[in-house]
Amino acid sequence: MPKLIPRKTIEQVRELLSAGRLSQRGIADRLGVSRWLVGQVSTGRRKPVKGPPRQVYCKKCQAWVIPPCVACRARAANPGLIAAEKERLAKLAARPSARCGLKPEHREALARVRAEKIARLNGG
Repeated sequence: MPKLIPRKTIEQVRELLSAGRLSQRGIADRLGVSRWLVGQVSTGRRKPVKGPPRQVYCKKCQAWVIPPCVACRARAANPGLIAAEKERLAKLAARPSARCGLKPEHREALARVRAEKIARLNGG
């Protein structure tokens, strides 16, 4: 399987080749790719390979996901999941974090993050 080269890079090589102002070596130097790749693109042997889907940060569930966020869709489809998640987070918030060996400022940060998650689940 060929190494995944970003589609944008291959398109840039094509644009510079069609402009005709730079040699293949010049294009390779400008874009930081190999001369072999520029040659493959110029002869049509190398075409963009669709890469893996791009991950985005879901602000609602605070995770890196491939859109659409499946966790958010599942929560919307099953309100019972939200109740279970709220219950789980409430138990976590009530649990003392002193036994974790955290410094006081880190304990405070952990409590703040837990409270923010509960507030977000409550729609706030």
